[in-house]
Amino acid sequence: MSGSRNRIIWHWLGHMGLAARVCLQSGILAIAWAAAAPLAYQLRGIQGLAAAGVAAGICWLGAVGAAPIAALFHGPSAVMVGIGLSMLARTVLPLIVGVTLHAMVPALAEGGMIYYLLAFYLLTLATETVVSVAQIPRSPKLQKAI
Repeated sequence: MSGSRNRIIWHWLGHMGLAARVCLQSGILAIAWAAAAPLAYQLRGIQGLAAAGVAAGICWLGAVGAAPIAALFHGPSAVMVGIGLSMLARTVLPLIVGVTLHAMVPALAEGGMIYYLLAFYLLTLATETVVSVAQIPRSPKLQKAI
């Protein structure tokens, strides 16, 4: 039973459009921020809450900016190009904006924004990687084995 369920989920992930990818990233980040918010508030008060919110927003912008790039490329070899280019977009924006805000806004630095940024970045990276890998077509030999 779980094998067919996994195949259904994998098939659904492999055929996601751009809007669905953005919605998935948005939903996962919203859930992650909601889970991190009580801890952020407990550790640093309103500064921690703001730091977690800004970090989630920065990572969301990176993920949303990378989604159209990844969606442009289809096929076995083109998907790898899309993954590489979208990884560049997903990495550069959070890195530049995050480091700049950390250096220029002491309240965000004191709130631990850089730590939340790292956690949310890894979450968006893992989500996009799973979706991108699901879009790589399987070889006929692999299809028969499954």
